[in-house]
Amino acid sequence: HRDLHLSIRRQRQMCIRDRVGTDKITNVVKEYGFKWESTDQIFEKLEEEINELKEAIKSKNDSEIKNEFGDIYFTLLNLSNFLKINPESALQKTNKKFLDRFSIIEHHAGDNIKKQTPKDFQRLWQIAKKTLMKKNS
Repeated sequence: HRDLHLSIRRQRQMCIRDRVGTDKITNVVKEYGFKWESTDQIFEKLEEEINELKEAIKSKNDSEIKNEFGDIYFTLLNLSNFLKINPESALQKTNKKFLDRFSIIEHHAGDNIKKQTPKDFQRLWQIAKKTLMKKNS
């Protein structure tokens, strides 16, 4: 157990800032038995963290907002690890999908794109979403 303790201390001292750090931390603490057993557990934790972020936003405490956002991100990375999903690949796919949809919005709005209301954008977003679903099926 001493090796695991040293490993966790080393991780903490390194102040790991990326997804790989989250994976390493998760893998080390799994050896202690600290692990997720179901997606339901992770979603419960995610809901808890989202509620804490909402409270931090209400209090307008920038430091707490940042901490709670980090907790949500950490939990999402744990979910991706549990589901064996590469989060970077998933995000790249989502970015592409977003840009494809926005391209359709630009096409429909034309030169008036900057004059669109939030309601207009929602309507155009639904059109773009349906257009791509038809195209991809």
